[in-house]
Amino acid sequence: MMIGKIRLLSLAASMLAAGLILTPGPAEAFQRTIVTECEPYEPYPGANHQRCTRYHYNDGILMFTSVYYVDENGMWYRI
Repeated sequence: MMIGKIRLLSLAASMLAAGLILTPGPAEAFQRTIVTECEPYEPYPGANHQRCTRYHYNDGILMFTSVYYVDENGMWYRI
């Protein structure tokens, strides 16, 4: 019986500690910006697609880029 109470208390303490550690900071902690650039792309003759690159910034620092394509119908796809 005593072991069960100890386990319950340790579980409660670990959940409380995780909740205190994993709480999100203020929403204005950093500025997120996404810049998208698109250029014409012809995957095969007669097709007019676009190749778009998205630049993801946090506080003005480039974090990563992503590339996707858009077909004539506006559908996004990746290669």
